[in-house]
Amino acid sequence: MHLQLNNYAQRWAEKLANDDAGLVHSQSYDYGENLYATRYQNVKGRDAVAPWYAEVKNYKFPPDFGSIYPLDKIGKCIRSLLP
Repeated sequence: MHLQLNNYAQRWAEKLANDDAGLVHSQSYDYGENLYATRYQNVKGRDAVAPWYAEVKNYKFPPDFGSIYPLDKIGKCIRSLLP
């Protein structure tokens, strides 16, 4: 796991939990954010990833997209499922 990314995500999650501003994206351009909220408990990671991953059908990627942007949403999704 990437320690710097993990720390950033943890700090932002704690800020969201403590603020009354709702579920909002940070103003940072260092990392992408994929926010997910539900009223249900005991949600598994795949429950959040499935609707996010389904968005791929809404995009038309250029043929060289994977080589230019290796951390696109699909790449992040696949990486999140790796051990």
